[in-house]
Amino acid sequence: MDKENKIKLVFLGEYQNGKTSIVNRLVNNTYNESVISTFEPVLLTFHYNNCSFDIWDLGGQKRCRALNRVFFNKCHVIFMVYSINDRRTFDEIKNYYYNEVINYCTSEPSIIV
Repeated sequence: MDKENKIKLVFLGEYQNGKTSIVNRLVNNTYNESVISTFEPVLLTFHYNNCSFDIWDLGGQKRCRALNRVFFNKCHVIFMVYSINDRRTFDEIKNYYYNEVINYCTSEPSIIV
């Protein structure tokens, strides 16, 4: 049996903009309109074609920001999520989250989305 590849994905962005819904759809193929805000990092894992995907759903509240930096390291893909209905969430990606990834990611991610 071939060794399974581990791929680390991180979802980050402001609170209540859909990160958890995207992750739940990806991992469980479910959608729930009444998702509770993520206040601490949540790890979900799924397997596909000899790959293990560790998906970190990070809280978007300002109090979570310092802790979130730890999860940038050794990740393969970082998804910066914003709401098309709230310009502020895009501005935070541009003005805050992108800089955080550049400054605190000790290993360069393969992809930033």
